[in-house]
Amino acid sequence: MDTRKFGAYLCKLRKERDFTQSQLADMLNVTRQAVSKWEMGDSLPDISLLPQLSDIFRVTIDQILNYGESCKAENKMMLQILNGSPEKVANMLEAGELGADSIVHAAPLLKASTLGIIAEGFARHGIDIRHVSKLAAYMNEAELTHLLKKATLDTLDEQMLEQFVPFLDGASKEILFMKIINRELNASFMTVLVPYLDGKYCSLIEAAVLEGELDEQILKVMRGMA
Repeated sequence: MDTRKFGAYLCKLRKERDFTQSQLADMLNVTRQAVSKWEMGDSLPDISLLPQLSDIFRVTIDQILNYGESCKAENKMMLQILNGSPEKVANMLEAGELGADSIVHAAPLLKASTLGIIAEGFARHGIDIRHVSKLAAYMNEAELTHLLKKATLDTLDEQMLEQFVPFLDGASKEILFMKIINRELNASFMTVLVPYLDGKYCSLIEAAVLEGELDEQILKVMRGMA
């Protein structure tokens, strides 16, 4: 979700209703400073406030999330989450009623536990690594590892790996490491991964270098971090 676009749309709605920031804050039982941060794009409101915002501004929840555009599938998704039924969103994903982009778009508003339940739909239906990389910052490590195991990695590139590798736990890093060693992923990815590996991988990298599967420079980087 683009927090600045969200903030600009919220500001537009508030001005159309001729409310001050303080008036809107009072309606939502938050501080004026909180409303100001939302409108500046510095933060997002709690997901529990979306129904109130919808009622106040007489727009649907999906319109709020999409800066004025309507998406029935996303509206249904958010209603299920607000009703405490994220598993139904997982079913929507599995059935193809909802796209991965919708989950990525809403992720900044969701709790990690909620996102973990929804991710089960990805795990059963399949997910591209591009979406995993965008969800990584919002997910618990265990659920992220589970999702990574199910992801298709055809579109993975070094820049994408750099973005999400800091969020991976040991199990996830090992998955990627073994895929590189087994030549399921390009050896160039090891340069990105190595700074996040511990010393136990050094002997495996040494063996791969001796066999010509990895560049010797990778071993130098690994030893330099020991």
